[in-house]
Amino acid sequence: MSDLPDDQRRARFGQPSRTDVVVIDLLARAPRRTNLGGARLQAIENADRPLQGILFCVLGLACFASQDVLIKLMSGSFPLWQLAFIRGVVVLGIMWTILSLTRGTKTLLTRRLRPHLLRGGLAVLSYTTYYSALSTMPLVEGGALYASAPLFVTLFSVLFLGENVGWRRTTAVSVGFVGVLIMLRPGADVFQPMALLCILSAALYAYSTTVTRSLGRTESAATITVYSNMVYIVVSGFMLCILAFIDIAPSDNIAITFLTSTWQVPTLQQLGLILLSGVLATGGFFSIAKAYAASPVSQVAPFEYSYLLWGLILGFLVWQHVPNLTTVIGAAVVIGSGIYIIKRESVLTSKTLKTG
Repeated sequence: MSDLPDDQRRARFGQPSRTDVVVIDLLARAPRRTNLGGARLQAIENADRPLQGILFCVLGLACFASQDVLIKLMSGSFPLWQLAFIRGVVVLGIMWTILSLTRGTKTLLTRRLRPHLLRGGLAVLSYTTYYSALSTMPLVEGGALYASAPLFVTLFSVLFLGENVGWRRTTAVSVGFVGVLIMLRPGADVFQPMALLCILSAALYAYSTTVTRSLGRTESAATITVYSNMVYIVVSGFMLCILAFIDIAPSDNIAITFLTSTWQVPTLQQLGLILLSGVLATGGFFSIAKAYAASPVSQVAPFEYSYLLWGLILGFLVWQHVPNLTTVIGAAVVIGSGIYIIKRESVLTSKTLKTG
């Protein structure tokens, strides 16, 4: 964490208290695409159910991996923008219903529309680049490269937030990027240029966490989720309208076809699978929220890497994909570095709270 005095940290991050700064910092380090910082605010008070937290985390990542399988399966039949549009509508509908029955939709009113739009735009770009790459490569390999997100978060915290990162985390980040290079194998015959999109997606997600820190001051987790999905719906709907009036020649590249195809009318079975992907996404967000509400971040966050286990299992069952040794070694280096960064953040957080 930063060595800035507490009042300067509050001004930089836009947080009302030292505790909020700590929680938002830890939120940014989580390796998966979650935007549920509000749930983590309860972690400090309810850090007495570690097993429950871990189980919810593993369940949430199973939902995300299952969603990714469905999207990858449908990448040859439907455009990415159509899947994003329907998924966004499903998630928004579920969230809106839950809010209507609990706290009311008035809680969605905000005076910070620009940060919401920026964060939503970054999320759309991260989503687009990741699933474009995933359409051409095995699930576990794409997930392993995306697991580099915490490395970018630490890097961006220095570049954009002015944090002081000690030599331990600097070393961990450097080693982690070596793991990324091992998986990418630049210059080798097996190098996949599309794999760079996974790295770009991880970097875009990491940058979005710097926006999440600022939004965490005044906005609830539900509000951030709702506005992000509104951006998904608007952008994907706009792209579908544009593509409907542009005649793009068919391509042999699966990723390009995935991005440039026009709206396809699904069968009832296909529509059910698309809707299921939205339900799985909502279930993943809910499970992650429950996980961080039940247990400390330092205990739960490492289990977000269980996505790779689910990706390995599902990838083998559906496509008979088996990762090669180079991918396994590189993933192990990245995961080890990410877990070290999370644990180191936990140590610094404990020192901050004790001295605060």
